[in-house]
Amino acid sequence: MFQNLKESLLHISIPSDHAKGCKSLNQYINAKFYCNEETYNAIPIRENSKVCIKEGKPIELCSFKVMPFEVYHDAQNFNYLIMHKPTGLKILYITDTSNVDNLHFKDIDVFIVEANWDEDWEVKEDDYVKYTRTSSEVGHLSLQDTISFLKKNMNINTKKVFLTHISYESTNYISFEEKARSELNFEEIYAINPKVIQSREFILHEDLDFNFE
Repeated sequence: MFQNLKESLLHISIPSDHAKGCKSLNQYINAKFYCNEETYNAIPIRENSKVCIKEGKPIELCSFKVMPFEVYHDAQNFNYLIMHKPTGLKILYITDTSNVDNLHFKDIDVFIVEANWDEDWEVKEDDYVKYTRTSSEVGHLSLQDTISFLKKNMNINTKKVFLTHISYESTNYISFEEKARSELNFEEIYAINPKVIQSREFILHEDLDFNFE
């Protein structure tokens, strides 16, 4: 099933919400954008700012070593295993995926994992946003799926867990944190408020005058 799903995803265009900030950032900061081939071809930024990366091919970024791996979503999407080379700290970043049953990790220090919706929600078919997120084979992880994944992959090395990409539809994101702590018997779990980060325009201030004399 997953191989067929993977092949079908190759023909789906990149949703704007995955990379819509790149164009604005590229105008005002001198940074490299690391992305898979589909995103590389889709985002309208300067060619010398883009770096195409491959699944399973580690990249070195300053003090970090980053391993990209593919997940199942409605667009081609990489997630990342990140290691801080000086300390050996391992960070796992997983979001925008519908299934993690095929992923297995060990000795992860910090988990940053999507918990997008709660299976206890009452979802009606005419509620398009909730229904597509919860019913799609290429949608998002539920809190319960995330807890199941963490049960299989956490161990004595785990220091912190951050639940991320919680849906804006959630009226009580703290309940995600409480449920996960209870199920996993682990206190260092923190749900990230989905309304903390708001999109904004990047604006340059005019008439800046620097004089070294």
